[in-house]
Amino acid sequence: MKAIVIKRKLSDSEIFKIQRLIDGKDKYDLFVCIDSIPEFSKYNPKIFELDPDIKRKINYDILDKILAFGDKTIDGKSISDWLAFNNSSIWYYHKFRTYFFVRNLYYKIAEVEYFSKNYEEVIYYTSNIFLKNYKEIPKNVLLVNDNLNNRKKINYISVINYFIFAFIRFLIGIFKTIKNKKYLIVDRSERQTIINFSTLKEEKDNYYLFYLLEKIDKEFLVISEVEIPKFDNPHFFKLKKEYFFNPKKKRKRIFGEYILIKAFLNSGIRKKLKKTSRDIRASYSKIQSGNLDPIEDAVINHFISLHKSSLYFIFKYLAYKNFFTKNKFISITSIDENSPSVKSIFDAAKFYGIKTIGIQHGNIYDLLISYRYTKKDAEKKAMADFTLVWGEYYKNFLTQTSNYPSSSIFVTGQLRTDIISKFKKIDTSQIFKEIDISKKIVVFATQPQPDSELRIKAASDVFKSVMNNKKAFLIIKLHPAEKNDFDFYNDIAKSTGCLNYKILYSVDLYLLLSISSLIITCYSTVGSEAIYFDKPLIILDYHKQDLLNYYKLGVAFQATDKKSLTLFINKIIFKDLKIDNEAYKKFIEQYAYRIDGNASMRCFNIIKSCNN
Repeated sequence: MKAIVIKRKLSDSEIFKIQRLIDGKDKYDLFVCIDSIPEFSKYNPKIFELDPDIKRKINYDILDKILAFGDKTIDGKSISDWLAFNNSSIWYYHKFRTYFFVRNLYYKIAEVEYFSKNYEEVIYYTSNIFLKNYKEIPKNVLLVNDNLNNRKKINYISVINYFIFAFIRFLIGIFKTIKNKKYLIVDRSERQTIINFSTLKEEKDNYYLFYLLEKIDKEFLVISEVEIPKFDNPHFFKLKKEYFFNPKKKRKRIFGEYILIKAFLNSGIRKKLKKTSRDIRASYSKIQSGNLDPIEDAVINHFISLHKSSLYFIFKYLAYKNFFTKNKFISITSIDENSPSVKSIFDAAKFYGIKTIGIQHGNIYDLLISYRYTKKDAEKKAMADFTLVWGEYYKNFLTQTSNYPSSSIFVTGQLRTDIISKFKKIDTSQIFKEIDISKKIVVFATQPQPDSELRIKAASDVFKSVMNNKKAFLIIKLHPAEKNDFDFYNDIAKSTGCLNYKILYSVDLYLLLSISSLIITCYSTVGSEAIYFDKPLIILDYHKQDLLNYYKLGVAFQATDKKSLTLFINKIIFKDLKIDNEAYKKFIEQYAYRIDGNASMRCFNIIKSCNN
């Protein structure tokens, strides 16, 4: 028996060729990804899913391998040191992206090996160009790469708009003065709808730091940055009034774009960037000459493919280092402190002894490699000087699993929870009138999962699980990184036949949670936030990993397929399942410290006291 496996879009000629093969003398099993191909429906195509236990093993094996690779020595220097420049290293900038890239690559390799062992001949259609470079592809497998012209078109409206945006921000920055400022806060989050603590009205602001930013005084300066758009994105970059005019007068701010453009005009910085680029490229060659196994080889090849991205972050480091040369501060604070966009700023600040403070903005777990540091990383002080976390669990995790110094961790609670005490005193349905609350509101909190097939499967199963429930109404709450993905979820809903749903992005999440009847997520932070509101929580956990311990701690029902998901939804709606109030209380104590309306004040006081 032979197999044809389709893991990408096909050209018309490829579809015709496959039809001829299946209609021929040889017998083929046809496997397609979750997106169906109408021309193949008459062949009863199968959907192949890699065994969850295999995926789980790959997850942890690749994680351990990548962490160890950073410490691996070649000619007496670790990989992280080979990739170092000044007091920083691009190793820490890209290990997050590289983990998911290599992990997904090995998912594909495991699939190929499965088909190789179970079929005499396999034709495998893939768009993964790195898979063809894998040296151990079985001889009975023919990889057919994507020959379609999938190069995305440049969105020139975005290019022009962003150029205008950056130029205006630079001109405004020329006339800004910085005096008597001691503390920096980096504000680079996409603006989202959030409820003002004082007015209880919706505003567009930094969803994670809003309540802290409302408390800052005249000693603070806010670095305002806007993420550089992807210029091949069909959704064009828009010019907005708030980019140029400060809606919050007490938040004195400086534009990051001003800092970057000023550095770009400095010939000395450009020369340093070119030299660093040559040094890093030489390091790639040195690392490749070492005795690397296939996983390590995939890691360094991925770093090489990201070289242009690395140069941007190195340039950003140099730009902020130039900024800090002339401006002295006590500390700099941000969320997402391990992302390259923020870490490059933090590393530049560290060079001048400015204390760096990271604030937890999402759940931290063992597979979240951005928070995983080795003992040798800790010796190099690769992480932020101080980290403010939600609860004791996260402090213990960072100190015991990720080698953070215990003295560098402070437990403050979660900033966003400060509004909950207000919500519990009012009828929030009077604020949020977009939904008919006569039905049971089921909220599915999405997230941009790196496993694209799992992302589609999860959404599809959620739609199918509520479509026939007359008492339920489904709300798809889009993750900030999915704000333009309405069509993606609408298409999945259409394919399932689900009609009783609505997709929302611009709504305060906590307001939505307050009127909901149950929440579904895979491993999103929203799961924890559902617990804060005493709402039933279902985790859709196909691999039975329970990454955030929701099931283990008794605060979530664990659905592992569509059947169990539907069962839990129905039982909760008909009140045959109830939450464990004692487990919820213990969870909050361990993971959220206190929900008392004072988390942002605790953060503020710690920032002001972290002088040494």
